[in-house]
Amino acid sequence: MLGFLGKFRRKNIQQTKMKKILLYAFGEILLLVLGILIAVQLNNWNTNRKLTKAESITISRLYEDLKSDIRRFDFLDSAIHHHINLCDSAIQLIETQNSLQDRIDLIKLDPVDIFLLETNTATYDEMINTGRLYSLSSGKLRSWISLYYRQAKKWSAYSDGNTDRIRSAFDRPGLNDYWTIQQKLEKGIQVSTLQYPWLGQQRSDQLKEVENLMYLSRSILQKNLGNYAIIKRICQNLIEEIELYRSQNL
Repeated sequence: MLGFLGKFRRKNIQQTKMKKILLYAFGEILLLVLGILIAVQLNNWNTNRKLTKAESITISRLYEDLKSDIRRFDFLDSAIHHHINLCDSAIQLIETQNSLQDRIDLIKLDPVDIFLLETNTATYDEMINTGRLYSLSSGKLRSWISLYYRQAKKWSAYSDGNTDRIRSAFDRPGLNDYWTIQQKLEKGIQVSTLQYPWLGQQRSDQLKEVENLMYLSRSILQKNLGNYAIIKRICQNLIEEIELYRSQNL
């Protein structure tokens, strides 16, 4: 009887020890798993923090690019309006001119100029090349960014085509004297009807060419002005979206 109780007691002790060992091992495993989960969570948090910081820096740089674009649009708006007015003055002067001085004053106006869109794409190009555009946390902001630069490229190409028409007009043979006289006047060199007989004529083929150039330049300037206004509105909308994004993520 005593031997049986002894065996039972030893067996019970062994089972108790085994339970303790298993419980200890389970605790160790649990602690290990918890440690791994915490480490992963901390690593994810740190990675997300770095990504958020990088995204914030990129958006700030893009914001400055867009502000620069707005300043460019404002310059274009002012400059183009000025040259449209010069074209109007030149056309009016062509219609009313009746003296050599009137024709010289017409050439001095110099209303024809070329204005390119030239948006700042440095940060946008980097976002495309690095994939940061597609990893933005705001899908709406990503859509606005894509829309702006897509439209800027489209209207820039369209305006460049218009500008090429002016460049082609510059090369018309009938305008050679016009450009030569204009350069001489800018340098303070006197010109006379002996050198350029058509300056003494109220109506001439050369003046007709100048008039055609004024009308063409005015038309293209107005078209480009409208194109740039469209892009400017999209740019302003994108700036507002960025300001909203920054206010929600500070």
